[in-house]
Amino acid sequence: MRAGIMIMDIDKDIIMLFQQGNICSDAGGQADQVDKDTAETASRECREESANLLYFSPETLRQCPTWIDKSKKKWSCYYFVDIDILGIDLSLFYTNRKILQKLKAPQQWKEKQHIRLFNLSTLDDNHNCKIAHKIKSIVQMIDHIQIPYIDMMDSGVNKYANESFLQNTYTYTF
Repeated sequence: MRAGIMIMDIDKDIIMLFQQGNICSDAGGQADQVDKDTAETASRECREESANLLYFSPETLRQCPTWIDKSKKKWSCYYFVDIDILGIDLSLFYTNRKILQKLKAPQQWKEKQHIRLFNLSTLDDNHNCKIAHKIKSIVQMIDHIQIPYIDMMDSGVNKYANESFLQNTYTYTF
């Protein structure tokens, strides 16, 4: 099973994608043994892929619209969130990546090299980044989904003990 978060700013027509190599995709990945459900997988993966910049609690994600893709052997679950993307200091992603590299953090915390912002209505490859085909087809559905806006609850030092060296987590909740 795979779970991810489609992070969008509907009013500004922006989607946030994460770049690994020359491919941009959602904040998501494979379930770990510690994950109880897809919301926990998506929440954990988003923290890892954003270098601890973004946190959506599993409880918040469980209230968001989802789309489940069962077209492959391993199915995927996508959560849709609408936030103020331009209110996020994306330079903190690179600050946290440097900290992670110095501290020899596990590889899953260092998979993504960049955060890219794309225009939702004309989603196309750019910035030396190819959009994952699945992302393009999912984005075409958003006109048919009621996606609630999520306010930022907190921004500051991460309060999670095992990653306390990372700062500047933006936490979102309803």
